Amino acid sequence: MADEEEKKEEQAEVPVAPDEKKKGKGLLGNKMVLIAIVVVLQLVIAIVVAKMMVSKAMPKEDKPSKEEVAEEESEGRGSIVMLDDIIVNLKEGDRLYYLKLKVGLEVPNAAVQKEVEARSAQLRDIIISIVSGKKISELDTLEDRNALKIVLLNKLSDVLKSGDLIQVYFADFVVQ
Repeated sequence: MADEEEKKEEQAEVPVAPDEKKKGKGLLGNKMVLIAIVVVLQLVIAIVVAKMMVSKAMPKEDKPSKEEVAEEESEGRGSIVMLDDIIVNLKEGDRLYYLKLKVGLEVPNAAVQKEVEARSAQLRDIIISIVSGKKISELDTLEDRNALKIVLLNKLSDVLKSGDLIQVYFADFVVQ
């Protein structure tokens, strides 16, 4: 019996090899692995929080939905045909100025667009004729430019056979 007790004590006091300790605790038992996992988790959380903050700070570019596009088309919105640059000499008293103008014409459909592209020389000539008859003082204010847009819209629409223009836009309007 004493022998049995001694054997039990020896077994209890026998030191366990370091390899056997690691096997018993598993992957999370190793302090370095545990620290690495915590650091990686903190990095992931930091990246997610940073992306959320940046996305809130930056304005979103909303793409129109299919319903909005269909609604715009039904409201008469069309494509814009840009004409080549137009440069016109303007005279005010003894001084000579020039006006650089880039005109965009909004068309309601493809038929009008094709006609505008085919007759762009004629449309540019009409614009030059109308604008070259103006003085600088007649083009100074926003109201004057809007009035010029209306005149151009009416004159250019009269020339087109397949339909009328929706709007006239000035992409450039430089007087020097």
